[in-house]
Amino acid sequence: MANTSRPAGLIPYRQYSGGIPLRLGSYDIISGQSGSIFQGDPVSLNAAAATANAGRQIQVAGVTTTSLVLGAFMGVRYTAADGSLIWSNRWINGTTMATGTVGEAFVYDDPDQVYLIQNGGAGLLVSQIGLGAEFVIGTGNSSTGISGCILADPPTTGAHQVQIMDLVKSPDNDYGASSKCLVRLMTAQWRGAVGV
Repeated sequence: MANTSRPAGLIPYRQYSGGIPLRLGSYDIISGQSGSIFQGDPVSLNAAAATANAGRQIQVAGVTTTSLVLGAFMGVRYTAADGSLIWSNRWINGTTMATGTVGEAFVYDDPDQVYLIQNGGAGLLVSQIGLGAEFVIGTGNSSTGISGCILADPPTTGAHQVQIMDLVKSPDNDYGASSKCLVRLMTAQWRGAVGV
């Protein structure tokens, strides 16, 4: 049976080293911030932001072999310009908030988090377990708020953003196109080292 293509970005799956799974960190999104972010998108700290929130402000992560990744975006809570409290699993480019407020972005930021993600292109081969890959930041779904991010194809040796740990064991998932696999971050922002 062919795998179903259903990109959803990084989905927290389990902890690599055990312990409490699905731990969230709190970061900033500012009023009018550019760049949409969807649930499951890999994000990083935007230390270069020209705002008072630089260093706590998040952005969609880059996609090079050395691009740091804080974790997976889960959602944002903020006070809208009309004073209403909003919870959303996506941040839409340029959204404005109530004057003087900052949005609270939630990120699965544990560097030992294991994620489920879909492979791109020809998908995963059994011989590629243990190899590395980068992200391809796809277009998020504006209706569901879910990320369109997948892994680049094919994975290779050397330094990469993630290491492929295994194929997801499921009756509707197999090696090949649109396969779902388990990965861990190799350029985790809180680990302090870049690359494998």
